[in-house]
Amino acid sequence: MAATGWETLREARDDRRRYAVHAEGVRDMALVLVDSTYRVLEGRTPEGVRVRTWTRQGDRSELPRALHEAAVRSLSFFHRTYSPYPYPDYDVVRTGGFFGGMEYPGLVMVQGAYFGDERARDDGLLVVAHETAHQWWYGIVGNDEVREPWLDESLAQYSTLQFLHSAYPRIARHMERMLYRHARHPQTVAWQRRGLSVRAPVYAFPNWTAYSLLVYERGGAALWELRRQVGEEAMNRALRRYARQHALRTATGADLLRVLEGELGADLDRFFRYWFEGVGGPRPEVKARAPVFMPPGEP
Repeated sequence: MAATGWETLREARDDRRRYAVHAEGVRDMALVLVDSTYRVLEGRTPEGVRVRTWTRQGDRSELPRALHEAAVRSLSFFHRTYSPYPYPDYDVVRTGGFFGGMEYPGLVMVQGAYFGDERARDDGLLVVAHETAHQWWYGIVGNDEVREPWLDESLAQYSTLQFLHSAYPRIARHMERMLYRHARHPQTVAWQRRGLSVRAPVYAFPNWTAYSLLVYERGGAALWELRRQVGEEAMNRALRRYARQHALRTATGADLLRVLEGELGADLDRFFRYWFEGVGGPRPEVKARAPVFMPPGEP
């Protein structure tokens, strides 16, 4: 069994197993029951978190190892960049389905095709990184995923791209090109002209294409464009503050924008109205103030 939290086998008798699962500070939980065809790749991040990648007999051996490495590296990267990962372990589980990936605290499910098709390798690495980013955006810092889906999905896209630039630059360059291409796609523009916003609730989107183009691509591109203008370290400071202030709480889009404006020292209303609602122009520029000197030991 792979599960949110730390699972312990309490009893094994014939074909029955009894487990105890302990989890603290989680929003929800998931578990995956596996059969004897599953194999586990196990390792640890430099910070000591146990990472297990669950693959199946017959999968191409190099693909599960590549996905496992991406899980270890991305978990450590986000731990160092945003805030400490608060759980003792992290499971990446190969499952069926067509959905790419799905996140839960301490556990993510990843589509089985990425474990067996070499042509899907880059997409698989991206999906693992994206679902790992959700450990912070939705997991550690919660949000209303129905009324404000952009808040975790746009941030997860941004964080995925940031990690890929540090670890897999070729994949990052491709993702960045696609992100901007989709953000400026005629369909994206058309949806915004009809009044559909990146900030819209799930039920306002008429189909998956509109949801994906706006929430994932346009929203992710907006945050990446903000980083391009103000610098990576300024964005890191802002997201570290956001993670610290709202850890294990439920944040809102207004909370994130308040932290960004406070940390960057800039009015971002016009910037986000352009990117989220498609109003105004030309494309607004943002200049962040110089970072304020903080004496050693200051928060």
